[in-house]
Amino acid sequence: TDFRRIIPEKNAFYIGTPLTSKEKLYIDLEKLSMRNSGLFGITGSGKSFFARIIFAGLIKNKISTLLIFDMHSIRSESGKIDSLASLFSESVKIFDVSKSSKDANTYIEIAYEDVEPEDVVLVSDILQFSPKSEETLEIVSRRRKDWLKFLLDEYPNVKDKKEVSDELAVNLESLDALSRHLQKLKNLKFLKETSSSDSIKSIIENLKNGVSVVVQFSGDYKDDRLTYYFVSNIITRRIFNEFSNLTEDTQKNRVVIAIEEAHKFLSKQYQANNVFGRIAREMRKFNVTLFIIDQRPSEIDPEVLSQIGTRLVMELKDENDINAVFQGASHTKRLVKILSTLEQKQALVFGYAVPLPLPINVRSYDEEFIKEMKEVKTTKSVKDDIY
Repeated sequence: TDFRRIIPEKNAFYIGTPLTSKEKLYIDLEKLSMRNSGLFGITGSGKSFFARIIFAGLIKNKISTLLIFDMHSIRSESGKIDSLASLFSESVKIFDVSKSSKDANTYIEIAYEDVEPEDVVLVSDILQFSPKSEETLEIVSRRRKDWLKFLLDEYPNVKDKKEVSDELAVNLESLDALSRHLQKLKNLKFLKETSSSDSIKSIIENLKNGVSVVVQFSGDYKDDRLTYYFVSNIITRRIFNEFSNLTEDTQKNRVVIAIEEAHKFLSKQYQANNVFGRIAREMRKFNVTLFIIDQRPSEIDPEVLSQIGTRLVMELKDENDINAVFQGASHTKRLVKILSTLEQKQALVFGYAVPLPLPINVRSYDEEFIKEMKEVKTTKSVKDDIY
């Protein structure tokens, strides 16, 4: 483990062991968070637990503040898995879109005025938009500041719809269809005409003050893609706007935004205009980076993949996905061969945060790990354990 000396001690974090021995292998958390990073693997490969191990390291070592969009909420599976919030109660807060959540510090409410057309376009397939809907939405939103209230609440009750469509200079059938498709948003109980509290502002204040935030989707919203994409996009755009206005003096914390199902936000179709695409390309200078978690890397825009500094690759089966994760890497043939031998809970880590590609058995998210995360740091050197 001579290369271990290359990683500064305060940044070194134990992530696993070589496939054939028990020595400890480390990643440089500082370097990991300085650039966008990606964790890729098929469903069931162990991505969620590996991600939580990395997140715990970033929080414990005070490397960066995290915003985690936790689609699947596996945190308390049968009550045995300690959540990040229970490991670091002072430095992690839970925000949830569902009021049925028992462990949330704050419930999220989103006001109509927080929603932009791009948030709706992102979920247009789930809302089953017709071909003209997107164009109609663009026209209506330009002509009416209160476009969402109008389309959701007012237009369905209008007597003379033809008159309204003429006023807006849009096709009547297209306007009818758009209003009808958008009605699905009324099932989102957290979406209000006016919000009693600015929960998104509260998320931003926590991040600025070094407190990590987990945005949970529990209750009726667990695994609900419409809610996950819609809410993640709205919150992240506010953060983008806020942080890109900060000067280097005022932005003290590095923020890492962790997003699952990343290909939805970062596909060729959306990434150019989408806020996640802009963060991937532009936000490093504002100390904001992405931690992308995905099972279909081939669906992510190649330009975004080229911005990923460190890749943590677990089991992948599809040839296109395998080619995508190694895009721009050197010694690709050798790496592909290593990847083909990986089993569940094993990973190939390569890129900016490790001195050389590491095939590893990922350490367990077990009682020993939890105890280590809860421990107060002593002055004892990590090197004492290694040499």
